[in-house]
Amino acid sequence: MSLNARQRVLAAWGAVAILTLLVASELLGPLFQQSALYDREIARDFRILEKLLQLDAAREDIEAATRAHSDGNAAALVYPAGMDQNDISLDVQKRVTEILNQTGASVATIAAYTTKEGTYEGAGVKARFSGSLESVSQALHEIETGTPLLLVDELSISPVQNRRRARRNQPAPPAEQVAQIDIAVVAFMPMTTEDLK
Repeated sequence: MSLNARQRVLAAWGAVAILTLLVASELLGPLFQQSALYDREIARDFRILEKLLQLDAAREDIEAATRAHSDGNAAALVYPAGMDQNDISLDVQKRVTEILNQTGASVATIAAYTTKEGTYEGAGVKARFSGSLESVSQALHEIETGTPLLLVDELSISPVQNRRRARRNQPAPPAEQVAQIDIAVVAFMPMTTEDLK
């Protein structure tokens, strides 16, 4: 089968077109890949820019909080300087007892507690209480977030064994998880120069 001149010209143009497409794909393929890479980098940079803008917007809130603390509001976070250690222990005992009663925890014992850490002394209470995990969790949260600030100096958590027994041939109802907590809660204050001697 022989091709006439017109068919040969068409075949030549077809071959040129195919060759042009192959060369173009070899040349333009990396450009398209690089373009896709740049698009991903731009999207990543845009996400970083959004986070930086959010941080910049939060800067005003941070500066306002800093000003509030430097203006003397930080004094509300600690007991006044020179307050008697016994008075602080009584106040801590009152606050901890109120928190435990509000959260439904059962107080077994509570007693005054003092400690020293470096140039600081702490006055507070040691307490033993028990309750459901929810009430214990809520009590610990309230103790740690109230003002003046109280710090948990010692903490021990142990499960309380449930002594309910099921009747014969009846499954036991699911028992509420109860924990017993031994805790020391203190408010630290700088030691006076007399105490350091």
